[in-house]
Amino acid sequence: MTHDQMMNTFLILMVCLFIFAVIREIVCWYFKINKRVLLQEKSIKNQERIIELIMYQQGLDKFDRVCASGGQPDGIGGGGE
Repeated sequence: MTHDQMMNTFLILMVCLFIFAVIREIVCWYFKINKRVLLQEKSIKNQERIIELIMYQQGLDKFDRVCASGGQPDGIGGGGE
């Protein structure tokens, strides 16, 4: 492969990557994917805060103390009832 062929191949590759990046952003914007991800991240943070508050009310300071088996607090779910 000559130097000119390598440069042309590299240039075509870079143009294709640029077009892919632009089209991906347009698709993500159109389907509101970026906004959905942001909202899911906020929801996860809110859920973690709720868990912390519940554990604080119950006098627990670590999530892994909630329940050693099954990950459910006592009285919830199928463990130990």
